Amino acid sequence: MADVLSEPSTFSPAVRAENILDYVLNENSTIESIRNGVGMSAVDGHTDVPVINPAAMRTKTRVLFVSTDPTLLASGTELRERLASLNTVFDEVHILVVETSWKKRVLADKIADRVWVYGTTAPHWWSVTGAAEELVHEQLEFTAGFRIDIIVALDPFQAGYIAERLAARYERPFQVHVLNDIFSDSFMYSSRHAAWLRRLARHVLKSTKSVCVVSETVKEQVKKQFKHLPEPVLLPRFYDIKNALAKTDGPTIVPSKLARFKFIALFVGTLDHDSTFYRAIDAARTILRSPAIALVVIGDGPMKKEFKKRAEIFGVSEQIIFEPSSVDVVSYMRSAQLLIATDTTPESEEVIIKAAAAGLPILAARTELREDIFTDDINAFLCNKDDTIEFSQKLSKFLNNSAIRVQFAREARTTIKDRLHEDPEVFKLAYRDAIESVLAFTPLAALR
Repeated sequence: MADVLSEPSTFSPAVRAENILDYVLNENSTIESIRNGVGMSAVDGHTDVPVINPAAMRTKTRVLFVSTDPTLLASGTELRERLASLNTVFDEVHILVVETSWKKRVLADKIADRVWVYGTTAPHWWSVTGAAEELVHEQLEFTAGFRIDIIVALDPFQAGYIAERLAARYERPFQVHVLNDIFSDSFMYSSRHAAWLRRLARHVLKSTKSVCVVSETVKEQVKKQFKHLPEPVLLPRFYDIKNALAKTDGPTIVPSKLARFKFIALFVGTLDHDSTFYRAIDAARTILRSPAIALVVIGDGPMKKEFKKRAEIFGVSEQIIFEPSSVDVVSYMRSAQLLIATDTTPESEEVIIKAAAAGLPILAARTELREDIFTDDINAFLCNKDDTIEFSQKLSKFLNNSAIRVQFAREARTTIKDRLHEDPEVFKLAYRDAIESVLAFTPLAALR
């Protein structure tokens, strides 16, 4: 089947059965099996609330994820691959992607065994919800009924609102994922639509009884803001620590061009308009006047020339070594004494985890994810992302105190081994438990 089908905007039942939902339609639904396993259990001190018998939750589970991330419609993207791998976790995975666009289209794609992606667009944000409901009606309603058992919104904004509407229409439990601190000041400055998004999130979170969060920081904020919610569930995080350690363990190999330096700080990231590498240059420009110190930056992008010019202006161009993104990052991590991470992008989160696994001390901008793993002045130095002076001061501490570098490297490595799932199968089970936690708060009336 082609990677993406577009046009016509609807599918006939025959095409749908053949190309999209190639499973047997008369299977018993999960909801029916759940009804049979319902018992009485105490929830928040009440014994008269029907809840799900956990033993009944492991028969069949069909999940509909709702997202506004267009990368899910493109082959090979990380999020798409991650959701595709859930075919070994759930019996069926359906992913609905909604976009605001003038190009009217319906996309449908089977990306793995028992995993389907559907995409729809509408010209205005207020009409996207209707387009999403229409697509779900066309693709997931059958004579035997609605196929989905759990609806999951991958953000609390428009995806959350659509999930709420679908849950009400089909009487299914829905869950909301909160992946950033929507109540922080930084969120309000992140977009000109931030205030509207926060109001929408408040509406969605007031209507759900199941929330999954990405960090302890976000968890505490959600608990503080929404007293009606049961305990938010912390989403498991996976990192192939064993593979990372295998790559980073072994003898230090210093690239020949770096042999003359005694202290190397490393920056890894895309040098585009969102990059904050300029802050790393500003923070390090004083110490870089020493010929024994270098700042190595690995990455490419449209701002690379601008950053080189900035280094020249400060007179430290000989001490800042630019390397392409194609080099072996691990070999540079082995030779460096410090990772400096001023960026707060998802890409930079991955770099920090890899550096910690390599035993490389970390100086990074604060994010809720980093604060959930690292503790400032214990296993890393964390700075306010806009505070260049703080970055500079803590960089000097690293430079002048080898004991701190040894302590942070040891503690950071231990921390990520304790906090992150390194077995993919264990991670998948933990993720399934997080999704199915919505069933524990769902009365029988909602499962009809």
